[in-house]
Amino acid sequence: MSKFLKFYYETFLYEHQNRFNRYLHYFGVYLSLCVIPVCVHFSNPFILLAYLPLHGLPGLLGHYVFERNKDVGDLRVNRKDYPIYWFIVANNLMAFQALTSKLKI
Repeated sequence: MSKFLKFYYETFLYEHQNRFNRYLHYFGVYLSLCVIPVCVHFSNPFILLAYLPLHGLPGLLGHYVFERNKDVGDLRVNRKDYPIYWFIVANNLMAFQALTSKLKI
């Protein structure tokens, strides 16, 4: 198993057990994906700056309110155990698996 998949199944999903926290993560992923067509429609690449805040803030709120693990839900700047982009990719993978019913919502 690759290092990323091991991280995803053993660490990332473990840190996202509360279903309301997951819902907020899904909302952030789907909302941030709406930024791309809006950027293309208005031909304005600066709209892409909204991608990361829209992607991450609902999930951080979920960690703060539902998981009650602020240390896990930080901005990932302080986490040095895994690359920062793995969290973004894992968040997208979790949302995709929930959408395709491969992951229990």
